[in-house]
Amino acid sequence: MSGVVLIGAGGHAKVVFEALVTAGYPPGAISVRADHAQVFMGQDVLSPECPDDLTGSKVHVAIGANPVRARFL
Repeated sequence: MSGVVLIGAGGHAKVVFEALVTAGYPPGAISVRADHAQVFMGQDVLSPECPDDLTGSKVHVAIGANPVRARFL
């Protein structure tokens, strides 16, 4: 199973992270990107900037605040 890029490190992201792990994704296969955290659910957090080319990547914008989430869509 390939990895997932999870954008966000708040409460909504925690629920999504736990759902991904329950679905069979190993925690190490989930890349967390956010601008306000350094560690999330035991994972190092990467900068929020995603690579320009995410073709073929699985990405989930796990930001609960609608105005903030809209910036990523």
